[in-house]
Amino acid sequence: MKDERWSGLGVSDGVVVGRVLRLHGGTRQVYRATLAETDVEREIRRLRAAINLSRGQLLGIKARAEKELGADHAYIFDAHLLMLDDRKLLDEVENFIRSERVNAEWAVKVAADRILAIYAEIKDDYLRERGSDNAAGLSRDAGRDRCRARNQTPARGDQSIARTVAWD
Repeated sequence: MKDERWSGLGVSDGVVVGRVLRLHGGTRQVYRATLAETDVEREIRRLRAAINLSRGQLLGIKARAEKELGADHAYIFDAHLLMLDDRKLLDEVENFIRSERVNAEWAVKVAADRILAIYAEIKDDYLRERGSDNAAGLSRDAGRDRCRARNQTPARGDQSIARTVAWD
C-alpha cells in the first residue's frame, strides 16, 4: 500500500492515521438509479438525513472559518446553508424523486443543473459566477457525496483505498 499526503482545511484538531476510501477521481459522477415504489419514501428520508448532515458540517466549517479567518470570510457559507433550507428547491428535489422514482443524488443533480442553466443566462458576469458557485455547492453539499456518505456505500467509478495521515 502506498502512502499519500493530502492537505486541506481540517474541521477539528488532532492527528488521524487510517484508511481512506476514495469514491471517485477528480471528476464527480452521479448515476441515475431507478427505485422500486416501496423505496421512494426511504430515499426521501435519506435525502433529508444527508441535508441535515451537510448543515452540521457546514456550520462547523463556518465556525472554524470565522475563528481562523474572521467573520468577513466566513459569510460565504451562509449562501450554502440557505440553499439547504430553501423549501421550494427541496420540494422540487423530493417531488422529482417521487415522480421519477430516482435516487436522491440524481434528483439533486437535475435540480442543480436547472439552476446552473438559469444562472448561465444572466448577463452580469459577477452575478452569473456567484450563482453558479452556489448551485455547484448545492450539488456537492446537499446530495451527491452526502447521500453516499450516509449509506457508506462506494459510488461507481474510481475506488481506491490509501493509508493517510491527517493533522491540523
